[in-house]
Amino acid sequence: MKKKYTCFTLLLVAAALLIFFAFGIAVTRDNYQTEAENTIRDITAVCAAHYTDPGSAVAGMPQDVRLSVIAADGTVLADSVQKNVAGMENHGDREEILAAAGGHPATVVRYSASLGNTMVYYAERVDTADGYVFLRAAIPVQTVRSYVTKTVPFMVTVMAVVLLVSALICGVFMGNLLDPIRTVGQNLAAVRTGEYHPVLPDFPDDEINRIVCEINDISATLQKTLRDAETEKLRLDYILD
Repeated sequence: MKKKYTCFTLLLVAAALLIFFAFGIAVTRDNYQTEAENTIRDITAVCAAHYTDPGSAVAGMPQDVRLSVIAADGTVLADSVQKNVAGMENHGDREEILAAAGGHPATVVRYSASLGNTMVYYAERVDTADGYVFLRAAIPVQTVRSYVTKTVPFMVTVMAVVLLVSALICGVFMGNLLDPIRTVGQNLAAVRTGEYHPVLPDFPDDEINRIVCEINDISATLQKTLRDAETEKLRLDYILD
C-alpha cells in the first residue's frame, strides 16, 4: 500500500510540474509575439513619420528589421534586405497590405520562405505627393525553441529535486499513517491465541489514537468473549466426560 500511494503521489506531482512548465512555455511564446508586435508597430510608425522616398526609407535598417516600400498596386519599390527588387513578386495580396489599404492596419504572423523564419509583419499607408505607398516592416518572432533548449536542463533538475523531496516526504507521511495500522493488525492477530496486548495510543494523530482506543476496547471484549467461550467449552467437556 505504501508503494502504491507513493507512486500515485509522485505521478501526480510530475503531472502538475509538466502542466506548469507547459503553461510557462505557452506564456513565454505569447510574450515573445506580443513584444514583436509592439516593436514592429513602433518601427513602422517612426519610418512613416520620417518618410521621404523609398531609397532613404530602407537605408540604415537594423539587421533584424526588414522594411519594404510598396506601391499602391503592390509593386515593391525598395527593400532593406533584397536590393534587387525587380524580381520580387507583387505584394498587393498580402494580409498586412490589404489591412493597411482598408484603413485598419494589423499585425500578421507567418513563416517567410525567403528568410527561413517566422516573421511578424505590419504595414501602414503613407500619403505622398503623387499618391500613397505602403511601408511594411517585418521582424522575426523569437521562437520558444531557444527558450526550451535553455530551460529544459533546469526543468529536469527542478523536477528531479521536487520528485525526490516528494518521495521522502511521502515515505515519512505514509510510514506515520501505516505504522499504527500495521501495529494494530499484528496485535489483532494475537487475539486468537489470547495474547492480545492493547496498543498504546501515542501516535501523532489524535484521530488515529481515537481509533486505536476503540480497537483496543473491541479487541479486549473479543478476547474476553473467546476466553469465556473456551472456558465454557472446557466445562462442558468435563461434564460430558
